[in-house]
Amino acid sequence: MHCVSWWTPFIGYGLTGFTHWKNITFEYSYKIVDEKPRFVSVDNVVSYFTGLNIAVSWNQIAKSTNFIKKYNEKDTIVIDIAGYYELGTSINGFSLGATKNDKWETVVFTLVP
Repeated sequence: MHCVSWWTPFIGYGLTGFTHWKNITFEYSYKIVDEKPRFVSVDNVVSYFTGLNIAVSWNQIAKSTNFIKKYNEKDTIVIDIAGYYELGTSINGFSLGATKNDKWETVVFTLVP
């Protein structure tokens, strides 16, 4: 298994991308078929925020992974993440604020021979 970490700046709700990053990590395995790499599996897809997070948090509720052909069969993974932002804070397990559903941009990862 190999692990990949993917990040992009977060911009929204009055916050700039200089202090917030959206992160996606996943593990994958592949095999060589006819001298070309081919994905076998993608596991443990997790999305999260890092950086200075004041009153904004991310909660992942769904993910989808698909194998596609870019150069060779099953050489590319497409990952989509869905979830919601929690704007506000939580005190003793009770949320104060609002939530907003969102879908993070698609991550595309290709194995190159």
